[in-house]
Parts: sequence; structure tokens; C-alpha cells
Amino acid sequence: MRVMPYSLYDRLLPCLTRNADSNQAIAMYVLKHLSEIPTCSIFQLAKQSHVSPSSVSRFVQKIGFEDYTEFRDYVEEELGRNDVYSFSHPVENRPFSPPYSREQLTAFFQTLPAMLEHAFSTQTCRMIETLCQTMKAKPNVYFLGLRSMRMVMEHIANELMPFGLVATMIGEPKEITTPRETNALVLFSMHGHYFRLKPPQKKQELVEKSDAVFVISQTGNAQGLPLIRLGKCATSWADSIVWTLLAEQVVYTYKFLA
Repeated sequence: MRVMPYSLYDRLLPCLTRNADSNQAIAMYVLKHLSEIPTCSIFQLAKQSHVSPSSVSRFVQKIGFEDYTEFRDYVEEELGRNDVYSFSHPVENRPFSPPYSREQLTAFFQTLPAMLEHAFSTQTCRMIETLCQTMKAKPNVYFLGLRSMRMVMEHIANELMPFGLVATMIGEPKEITTPRETNALVLFSMHGHYFRLKPPQKKQELVEKSDAVFVISQTGNAQGLPLIRLGKCATSWADSIVWTLLAEQVVYTYKFLA
């Protein structure tokens, strides 16, 4: 199996942002009709996308799958992940709603301590310190994560560059070419998706590239690797705050390590 970005959306994005061609047509149809794909044949997808079946075959290989069957199975997995982790934003979780009164805003901010109270533990903070010590000790530091984690990774990298940390952001482990013993590899995986498909193989890909791998996640799915565990919150906006706090804690810990 080819090694590619582990979110379907990351795989589709390069095809969606290019000039209009058969790959863009297929990617757009898949994105808009994702729930139909598990029961859609290669011929049906070709017809709906106004391309040939051979174009669909080339498309699925281009985005990292061996064949159409593997692609279709992966889409079904992706739909399952969406159901489990509820990527939607229900209206009742909206932070601020009209008429945006001061009383409403005050009431909202009073909920924050309870929302965030269990997101960090003493063990979490100690593991962040261990991570920072490792990043200081290793010549090469790599950050691996989905686009949704990009802002967190970039914030840490940008803030710590003046302090001598050069973190390279990668989309897949095979991008690492430096010797294994010189590398620290940090996987940012909010919901643990990285290990949902072929977990032993995914773990092996990581440890083959680095003898110091850390997983940062809101789930316990780290396949036995050192885990910086963040608590899961009840809303998406609270989770976003947690990851911002995580980034800041890494920055402060790295800066002020004895």
C-alpha cells in the first residue's frame, strides 16, 4: 500500500485546487457525495463525474490507493470516523448567538473553567516537559499532522525558532531522510485517526524513522508510543482552546527548561 496523507480530505485537496481536469471533476463529486461512494461502482462514479472508468482508476492511484476497491473501503472508514467524532457543529454549541448581549457573553465565558478543567493533567504537563527535553537534545525535529493541526504545529515552530528549534512539518514519515537516531518525531493527532487504518503498520512507519516518537492526542490511541494525552471537551470550540493551550505550554516549557 502506498504511504500518503491519512485523511481523505488531505488526499483530495491537491486535485481540488488545480485547473479543471478529470481529477478535479472526480474529487469534487466525491467530496459532495461522500456518503454514496461506498455503494458506488467505478463505472457509476465515472458516469457521474463525466469521465472514463480508466480516469477514475488513475485518480485513485494518484491519491494513494492501489485500486478502486481500496479507495471505496477507505471512504467507508472515513464516514465511520465522521460519525464517531461528529465533525458537525450543532447549533446548540455555537459560542455566541444573536442578539449578542453582554449578559449572554458573560454567561458563556463563565462556562470555560468547567469546560477546560479536565483537559490537562499533571501527567500531561510532565510529558510535555519530556518532549521539550527531547526536542532540545535531537538535531532534527519533525511535526506530523493533518491540516487541522497545522496552526498548532506552525505556532510552536514559529515561536521556538528564535530559540534554536527548527521543526520540519511533514505529511508522511517517508519524507524523513535524516538518520533515525538523530530525529525526534511528534505526531499531532486530535482524534487518533492516524492509527485507525492498519495501526501496527502505521506505528512501524514512525519508529523506523525516529527512536524518539511522541503522540499528542485527545484519545488513548498511541499504539504504546509515548503519549501526551489531552482531555476531550464537549464542544469543538473548547477543543480548539485546548490545542491552543497545548501549543503555548510547549512553547513556554521549551523556552524555560533549566
